[in-house]
Amino acid sequence: MKENFPHLAKQFKDKIKDYRDEKMNFRKLMIRNIHYLKDLNDNIINEIICNLEVKRYARGATILKNGDVSNKLMFLR
Repeated sequence: MKENFPHLAKQFKDKIKDYRDEKMNFRKLMIRNIHYLKDLNDNIINEIICNLEVKRYARGATILKNGDVSNKLMFLR
């Protein structure tokens, strides 16, 4: 959507700051709990949230094994 409809993507980003629900609150809390990100302003936090990729895993699924290396930051809920 960002590539084909940049004006719509901007409108979504502008409106996301007003959106409140359990999942949004969780994402903001997880970002603010990272020491290096805790003092970012809300606009930057919202920009990060807009770029998060949501993945769903089955209950009990192995996401990473002990010793695995990851190049991603993951928030687990």
